Amino acid sequence: MWYSGHDGSTGRILEAAQQPGQPWERVGISIDAGSSGESDAYGVEAPSVVRTPVGFLMAYAGSDGAEIRLHMASSDDGHRWEAQGTFMRRVRSPSAMQLHDGRLRLWYATHTVGEVADSCHLWSADLAGAGY
Repeated sequence: MWYSGHDGSTGRILEAAQQPGQPWERVGISIDAGSSGESDAYGVEAPSVVRTPVGFLMAYAGSDGAEIRLHMASSDDGHRWEAQGTFMRRVRSPSAMQLHDGRLRLWYATHTVGEVADSCHLWSADLAGAGY
């Protein structure tokens, strides 16, 4: 399982594992703030992980303190992650799913220009050529 955590100064994406019938055990940091450079230097959160035929893909939100962007990371084993950088700007709350035909679909939230801050809209996009 991958989840958001905050140490009081920055947000991180952490991993925990569970054996059947046992309690969850913390594994450690999967993605740290700054993994994609300045675009997520303020913190990372909201991981959404999809298993693909060649490994794992993670979409996550990262902030530079002024703007939130969606980032992508890849992993062969689900433990060691390599940040792939920003792929969407001014959006948040990614949720990815692999469809029956193998395509990856991503849902995300965004604000419409000119609307109040707590007025969000949900959008989706199919990810083509995302390394899977």
